[in-house]
Amino acid sequence: MRGEANVLHFKTEAQFNIHRDNMIKAYDELLKMLTALDRTDQEVKEKYSETASMIVENMAKSLKVCRTNLSIDTTQSERG
Repeated sequence: MRGEANVLHFKTEAQFNIHRDNMIKAYDELLKMLTALDRTDQEVKEKYSETASMIVENMAKSLKVCRTNLSIDTTQSERG
């Protein structure tokens, strides 16, 4: 059983790293685009910047909910 847990851990870690790297790359590309727009069309840049900011805020809120739910589930599984 321990071997299966290790395999699951490594698969999960690999998936996490892929998604993390994709998010970082996408964010970097978004910043480059917004920087370029700042020089050419500040109105569009502001619109996109506001939208991107809302997306990031919603992602952060989702992570907080996920952390809260995980801590509740962990507590319940420790008692059960």
